[in-house]
Amino acid sequence: MSQSHLKNISALSRDIPTPDSHFSLEPDELKEMVQSIRNVEKAIGKTFYDISEKEKSSAQFKRSIYIAQDVKKGDIITKKNTRIIRP
Repeated sequence: MSQSHLKNISALSRDIPTPDSHFSLEPDELKEMVQSIRNVEKAIGKTFYDISEKEKSSAQFKRSIYIAQDVKKGDIITKKNTRIIRP
């Protein structure tokens, strides 16, 4: 997600008449909104593109699929023309 800013209009109470009071958030609603945003941020997590130490140590056990024969456009990839090997 690229959005990192949120405009909010809040008021101590909607009972205090202002031009924005009818759609303003009161303090308890603002707190709930912030908590909801924090929950969404946790659910989304952080993008991590590097290889972790755990992944580095298990790399020897990973397998890769390679094309073992010449394949022309339109050919179907099958078990006969592929190989599964460890790097």
